[in-house]
Amino acid sequence: MFTVKKEDNNSVRLLNFARQYFKAAEIVFTNDPSLTPPLNQLYFHTIELLFKSFLHSKGVETKPNHNLTKLHQQCLKNGLGGASDLQNIVSLMQSNNTGRYAFRYGTPDSTTEPATNWTREVVAALLKSVEEVVDPTPSKPGPPVKSGLILGKPIPK
Repeated sequence: MFTVKKEDNNSVRLLNFARQYFKAAEIVFTNDPSLTPPLNQLYFHTIELLFKSFLHSKGVETKPNHNLTKLHQQCLKNGLGGASDLQNIVSLMQSNNTGRYAFRYGTPDSTTEPATNWTREVVAALLKSVEEVVDPTPSKPGPPVKSGLILGKPIPK
């Protein structure tokens, strides 16, 4: 019988969610790169999921939080390579996410944001780095991580 350690399960699950958020960001970016707030929200969440995926793959349990700076510091302590561009993006994204949900709901304050194409480039590189640790052979089928049932709209009789 094949068993999956909790941290392995979580690391792959979080990586797969990160892949989905990154793919959504790619779709938005390709169609309208001027949609900065939604793109920032998608990239922010992608980074958060990637950091948590990496940490879980190293056996580090993460407490519920959305602080990219703290998560990045934990990742660096656990062996994630740290490019200065990633540090800059994390710093700008975290400082720009004033309050708890500024990317979701906006803020009346002035902000300083990284250019969307730069963020996109850095997040793509981070995704590749985390994939190399968490899921180095994605074409090789592994154990199911999660199953879900999607229901359609009921058909009236």
